[in-house]
Amino acid sequence: MMNFKVENLSFSYGKKTVLSSLEMTISTGEVVAIVGKNGSGKTTLLKVLSGFLRPNDGNIYLGQRRLAYDSDGYCAGILENVCFWNNMTGEQNLQYYLDKYYSTERVQVLMSDWGLLSHKDHMVRTYSMGMRQKLALVLSFASPFELLFFDEPLNSLDSQSVEIFFKKVLEAKEERRSIVFTSHIIDGLSVNCDSIYELSDGRLIRKGGQDIQTPYKIGFRTKGDEMKAQQLLDKSEVLRYGPGFLIVQEAKRSISDLVRVLSEIDIVSIEKMDSVITSVADSKGEID
Repeated sequence: MMNFKVENLSFSYGKKTVLSSLEMTISTGEVVAIVGKNGSGKTTLLKVLSGFLRPNDGNIYLGQRRLAYDSDGYCAGILENVCFWNNMTGEQNLQYYLDKYYSTERVQVLMSDWGLLSHKDHMVRTYSMGMRQKLALVLSFASPFELLFFDEPLNSLDSQSVEIFFKKVLEAKEERRSIVFTSHIIDGLSVNCDSIYELSDGRLIRKGGQDIQTPYKIGFRTKGDEMKAQQLLDKSEVLRYGPGFLIVQEAKRSISDLVRVLSEIDIVSIEKMDSVITSVADSKGEID
């Protein structure tokens, strides 16, 4: 694939500026993640890059070719809900879209890769959200295009399917295909991506691995109320919580501040990536 280049790209909904003077170059075989808060404009950016929305200003190039609004034939992926035929089976849907490229046997192999083979004869209307998402991913990775855009592809996927997604991304990369996807889940992106951008206030900021906000995982015991730890923190900084664990955003607080705020909770361990503090007494500040 030729380089995909964005120059001075801007987009507004009426008077509201969503994207402002964006610059980005995606090389052949590059895996790019775009992170940002909900409402930051990630979906809008992918729609502009893929030709579904007309930018107010700026240019998009594929090699030397300047892409016009609504250009076709250069990308595939998932931007919103994929329109499947609900009264057709999963296999029939894939055969409908991929008939020119794959045999029935190959389609079944693709479904098997994602754990969908046992559901190949089920009507898509009976599929769960996660199964529909996997079917859409099968379709996208099986497309002949060398540039793939995915909007929040990890949504509705279980942990095993997330692993399969990144395995397919690696296979696509080895085929010299380029992948751009958005995510609000940041854990592990620095391992699986070549470049990571943060979209904030309409601007794209390229992030180094050390700048990516990876979450602390905090295990704790409560004093009779397992919701207490979540209540002690701002809802905006809590990524996930449940019986015995709490995951918060690294940049929000230091370890020592977290220990102070959660002083009412008997903390068993504090874990960041593969570094584990076995007790609060062992913590004298930040984890290296």
